Amino acid sequence: MTPRVTAHLQSRPKGRIYHYSSQQGLLGILETREFWATKIQFMNDAEEFRHAIALAKAILERRQNELGRIDAIDCAIQHLPITETTDIFLACFSEVGDLLSQWRGYCPEGIGFSIGFDYQELEAVAIAQECFIGRCIYDMDTKNNLLEEIIDHFLGRASSQPVDSDGPIFQEFLMNFWVVAPLLKDPSFQEENEWRIISFPKSLKDALVGLRAGKSTLIPYFRLKLETMKKSALNEIEIIVSPNPNMNLALAGASALLTSKKLKGAVKASSVPFRGW
Repeated sequence: MTPRVTAHLQSRPKGRIYHYSSQQGLLGILETREFWATKIQFMNDAEEFRHAIALAKAILERRQNELGRIDAIDCAIQHLPITETTDIFLACFSEVGDLLSQWRGYCPEGIGFSIGFDYQELEAVAIAQECFIGRCIYDMDTKNNLLEEIIDHFLGRASSQPVDSDGPIFQEFLMNFWVVAPLLKDPSFQEENEWRIISFPKSLKDALVGLRAGKSTLIPYFRLKLETMKKSALNEIEIIVSPNPNMNLALAGASALLTSKKLKGAVKASSVPFRGW
């Protein structure tokens, strides 16, 4: 990976990162001890991945204007749009565990939970399953700087030898792009302070890939286990209960769930003064 990409992936949150969920989602996560990481093309943001492809294509076209017609640039411009169908899966988190916009967006009928995980424990189980964690990028200058470095590194490598779409130089370029592309988000989502667990490309024939029912389509997902032979991301989790008309009972129910699953952790009430019922 290029230096800027490496430096970005080495950044760490200030504390826990939180996954917002419905009641059914919380039950599923703790009962199965896994996340269902969604194929990126089926995320709520319809422009996922396309945004990164459009930015990279614009940089490639600028380089073409500056340097003239180069086979490597032609190859990248031709094949980048194809990457939109790449089988990459991700699970979403936020640095903020008690955020009104998240309660509204991810907790049906105003009742839900955010589950706080220790970053290092979560990272360990992700890496064990050929995934990584990264912080989403909203700033346009930062996005362009990362993509320019990836593209210029590719063009530098391609200057001394032929490039084809199946060769190692172009495949290295694609791998660098696949690492960064799922982290580039529209600035309108900045309040979410999002972090993501991202898989490297998977086969849809993988035994851990399945399909679930969505609102209008079947949605492919990857079963990301929260416990491995050596690590568990479920140690000392934190559960925050969304604004709720029966807060005392909701807190008691969440505590009972932890006890029944033999898990330790803290259960807290949201401090957001919101009434969604």
